[in-house]
Amino acid sequence: MEAREVPKGMETTNPRPSMKERRPPRPAPQPHQDASRHFEKIVEMGNDGIFVFDEQCKIVFANQMASEITGIAREDLIGHDFFGVIGRQDKDFLEGAFTRGGTHGQKLCIETEMTTPQGQIKGAEVCLASAKSDEGDVKTYAYIRDITERRRFEKDLKNSEEKLRTLFERVRHGLFISSKEGRFLECNQALLDMLGYSSKRDLLRRDLPQDVYVQPEDRTRFMERAEREGCVRDMEVEFKKKNGEKITVLLTAYPIWNDRGEIAGYEGINLDITERKQIEEELRKTNEFFMNLIQSSVDGIIAADMKGNIFIFNKGAETLTGYKAEEVVGKIHITDIYPKEMAREVMKGLRGSEYGGTGKLTPRQLTVVNKA
Repeated sequence: MEAREVPKGMETTNPRPSMKERRPPRPAPQPHQDASRHFEKIVEMGNDGIFVFDEQCKIVFANQMASEITGIAREDLIGHDFFGVIGRQDKDFLEGAFTRGGTHGQKLCIETEMTTPQGQIKGAEVCLASAKSDEGDVKTYAYIRDITERRRFEKDLKNSEEKLRTLFERVRHGLFISSKEGRFLECNQALLDMLGYSSKRDLLRRDLPQDVYVQPEDRTRFMERAEREGCVRDMEVEFKKKNGEKITVLLTAYPIWNDRGEIAGYEGINLDITERKQIEEELRKTNEFFMNLIQSSVDGIIAADMKGNIFIFNKGAETLTGYKAEEVVGKIHITDIYPKEMAREVMKGLRGSEYGGTGKLTPRQLTVVNKA
C-alpha cells in the first residue's frame, strides 16, 4: 500500500494517542473512605473495646480489643445484639437514654458485669453515645473497658479501709484528725468518751483552743512545735470535758501537709493520764509526809542502798555526826560514818538475813564517826 501524501497545510500537530494514554484516569479516593480508614486505625490503637450498632442494636463494627474483652471472635460479633453481648437484655437502658427526643450526642456510662463464652466474669464500664446521619439513620457508638482489676483493687481497698476503721474505733486512746483552723475533723469513740461527748457532731463543731484546751496558748505551742520539729511527742496538756472537768493528756501528733507544702491539719493520739497523775500526786504527798516525819525526828536516821550509798540523812544524824545532809547524801559511803570494824558489821548485817532480814537491822547500839 502506498503512502498517501498529505496535502500541504493539512498536517496534524498532535500525534495519535497510545492505548495507555487513552485509558480513563482512576477515580480519586472519596473523603469518606479516607475518614473510614483513619477511624479504623485509631480505634485499633486503644485499650478499649469499640462498637458501632444500629437502631436494632445489631453490631456493625467492632475492633480487636472488643473481641478480646468479650471473648468473642471479631467476625462473630458482627450482627450480634449489642446488649446481649455485654449481658444487659433490658432495652429500656438504650431507649431511656437515646430514643427519647433530643438525646443524640449525649453520653451515658454504666458499670456492669459480663460473662464471656468461656465462663469468665468480668467487670466492665460501658459508655454509649448516639448520632443521627443526614439521611436519618441512627448509629450508636460504644466503648467498653475491662475494669475487673480496678474493681478488685477497690474491693481490697474497701476491705482495708473497713479494717482500719474498725481498728480506729477499737483503740482505747483518743485518736483524731484536726484542721489547722482548730476543729476536729474526725475522732474515734474513745476520744468522745474521754471528753464526755455523746455526739460526734457536737464535738466536731467545737473550737479546740476555746472549748477543749484549758489553756488556749497550749494549742499555739502545739502547732509551733509540730511545724518546727515535724511532730509532737508526749506533750502534756490539760483538756476540759464537756462538763468542764479538767483532765491531763499526753498529746502525740504529726502534721498533714498539702500539695503546696503547707500544714493543712494534724493527726494523732491523746492519752488520758489523769489517773496516773493523781496517783503520782498521792505518792508525792505520801513521800513528803514521811520525809517530814523523818526530818523532824530527834533520832539520827540514816538510809543507804545495798551498795552503801547514803540517800537519807536527817537532822538527828546531822546533830550526831556533825555532817550536813548535803555533804553526805550521794557523796559519802556508809562505811565512812562508822568505825572500820563496825562498818563491816553494819554492811554484813544489811546483806544478811540474821539481823531482821536482808536490808534490815534490828535495833542496836552503834558508834558513829564524828566529822573532824
